[in-house]
Amino acid sequence: MQTTTLLKFSSSNWFLAKIVYHIISGEGNHTPQFDEQLRLIQAENELQAIQKARQTGEKEEAEQREHSSGRGAADGGFIAAP
Repeated sequence: MQTTTLLKFSSSNWFLAKIVYHIISGEGNHTPQFDEQLRLIQAENELQAIQKARQTGEKEEAEQREHSSGRGAADGGFIAAP
């Protein structure tokens, strides 16, 4: 699991989260590849922002798997949010 930093914008309920995905192409016999995405998350506190970031990563991983199943497309998965 990769650890990332969660940034809070001062005096607001917005946080910046880095979501990391591991990309596996074909049989996975290649140099590891990762996709890092930054997302603005609105939350009451840091704990809620972390939970929302993780939910976003897991949801998008499931959507990607559904979209690419049976097509021989790149696979992979959500690694971590803060």
